[in-house]
Amino acid sequence: MMDRPNDGYGAPLTSTGSNMDRDTRLPTAIASSTQSRWVVIVAAVAGILALLAVAVSQANYQRVQAEETAVESNRARVIAFEQFVLRTLEAAELATQHLVEHVLDRVPDDATLLSRLKHDQTAAMPLFSGIVISPDGRNPVFSGIERVPSSTLDEMDRVSRSSRGGLVVTRPLPVAGRGNLVAVVRSVPADRGGGFVAVLIEPAKFTDFSVGVSFHSEDLISLIGLDGITRARRQGSIHSSGEDVRNTLVMRRQFARPNGTYLGPSVLDGTWRYFSHRRIPKYQLFATSGTSLAVVRERIEQWQIVRLSILIALVLAICAASFALLTSMDRRQRRLNKIMAANIRLNEAQRIGKIGDWDYFPGEDRLHWSDNLRAMYGRDESETVSKLGDIAEYSDSRDISRVTGEIRKVLETGATRSYELNARMRDGTLSARRIIAAPVYNDSGEIIGVHGIDQDVTGEVNLRRAEERLQEIARLDSMGALAATLAHELNQPLGSATNYLAAAKRRLGMNSPKEVIEGLVRDALRQLHHLSKIIESARDLVKHDAAIEEVASVPEILASVVELLRSIRKGRRTIIETYVEPDAQEVWANVAQLKQVLFNLGRNGIEALADSDEPKLVFTAQATSDGWQFCVTDNGPGMPEDFDPFATLTTNKKEGLGLGLSICRTIIEAHGGRIWVDKSSARGTTVCFFISSQSSRLEVANEPA
Repeated sequence: MMDRPNDGYGAPLTSTGSNMDRDTRLPTAIASSTQSRWVVIVAAVAGILALLAVAVSQANYQRVQAEETAVESNRARVIAFEQFVLRTLEAAELATQHLVEHVLDRVPDDATLLSRLKHDQTAAMPLFSGIVISPDGRNPVFSGIERVPSSTLDEMDRVSRSSRGGLVVTRPLPVAGRGNLVAVVRSVPADRGGGFVAVLIEPAKFTDFSVGVSFHSEDLISLIGLDGITRARRQGSIHSSGEDVRNTLVMRRQFARPNGTYLGPSVLDGTWRYFSHRRIPKYQLFATSGTSLAVVRERIEQWQIVRLSILIALVLAICAASFALLTSMDRRQRRLNKIMAANIRLNEAQRIGKIGDWDYFPGEDRLHWSDNLRAMYGRDESETVSKLGDIAEYSDSRDISRVTGEIRKVLETGATRSYELNARMRDGTLSARRIIAAPVYNDSGEIIGVHGIDQDVTGEVNLRRAEERLQEIARLDSMGALAATLAHELNQPLGSATNYLAAAKRRLGMNSPKEVIEGLVRDALRQLHHLSKIIESARDLVKHDAAIEEVASVPEILASVVELLRSIRKGRRTIIETYVEPDAQEVWANVAQLKQVLFNLGRNGIEALADSDEPKLVFTAQATSDGWQFCVTDNGPGMPEDFDPFATLTTNKKEGLGLGLSICRTIIEAHGGRIWVDKSSARGTTVCFFISSQSSRLEVANEPA
């Protein structure tokens, strides 16, 4: 698909009506009314109040939800805690039953009993810190512990006698080297000798169910006996046991509602918590779990901070949007005023630059003239719109065909076209016009017309013609100087050739040897050949129709220029040298113009060497990344500091118009290059010029205007 031409600023030209009726398309005033402002303010306030109402409602709802969630979570945790304790005690029950049935299956002696106990798998279970067996209530046998205080043994014996064959979980009892341990005691039937067996468990084993689970420092779980003595307690990561909570709130709540939930202060630290209880009647215990009210409210506050931040952000957004909406009304008016002012400045700039624009829509055969264009062509204000055929008033038939042909190409190809023509104004004067035409697209991407710029370039054309005449004068000036010099310099080879031929004629009449006569003729031919080379170089330099750029040999160009310079040098012999870098053997240029530049620079250098003791002129050529650089160096006295050698009609010579170096600059700039004085001192002058490569010139030429 063909790319759309743009308006010079990167945007495709699209039709929004005529490009000329800018003033009618720009609104004269857009102001925000008081009613509109109040609508915006009331809407903003209503929105903020609605947000506040929603935020308060959500805060209350989420507070209730958070507390209910905390209670439900606490209930779930106490149930999990209860189940964990039951599994632990069931393991202890099975272990004591195993000890009674398999270790005490018959009454052994102490040594045999100790051996059986050491080899029994129950003693190796990590849940148990130790095992105590007292077959007859005396002479206890231990496993996993060294000894048990007599008070502890007495307590175990006491509870076993009161257990009536069941299982009893004692309060934490002291054990040597192990701290306080909870004993799970079972009595031994009389037919097996009586006494008791007990497994000892660390209190922390009962609360280890939450290992790896998030447990806040204020969270609390406890395993408490119905006797009011705590078997195991954990708050955060701190474990304890043995706390006496008899006749406290926790016991009163337990006896009132064994599996209930309540909010109250903790017995030990006074922290208000949601507590949930679970009775374990088989073992005369209950499990309790507590969640700190302060922690729950802290979580609620965190959510409230988030909601408050969102609310503030929304309020600020509403305020910002309202402010933007209110101020945009005034800003829009100011922008439109600026646009209208810019449009006035644009029209004035077009008037000063003698530029006008037009639109042509072939579907309506409508040609719309801008005010500036209409004024330039002397049309009345009523003649803003016309038909395309009306341009016949200003152009001859050939130019009319040119205009219609260019417009047709734009409509067919979508390409921007540029051309020049002459127009005859209503006052009879001729005006040179430069036209640039580009397509206009509709929203569907179809070409519906042409937008054009019409510029009066009469002054530019006249200046260009004057420069061309000036260049011709400079060329003729060079030819005159060259002819005057050659008239003298050609006499020498021509006279020498005449003398050689006259001598050959005399020798022929004297019947001289053939070799002598042939030698004289060869000498004459050499002089004539030298004369031919001088004339050929001069002809190449001054011929006017060599305007084609081509690839040429740099050494050959320099050789031709040097040959011509040698033929016109005056006075003593001048040393002329050339140095061409290996990568600069060929150049893309107008050969005749390049020779003229080099010849003009060389001739100026030779003229500067008139008073030099050892006159020397050096030509150098080298390639650059994007073209070629040539330099001409002489060892003359240099140029005055305030002298511009490239200015037109500026010279420090007694003869000539001083156009040589000015023409050099014109030629070099036409080659996409520049010329400059590289250095100038009492020891000589170096003038350099650069011409760009063919690709660089093509890139510059193809850049959009």
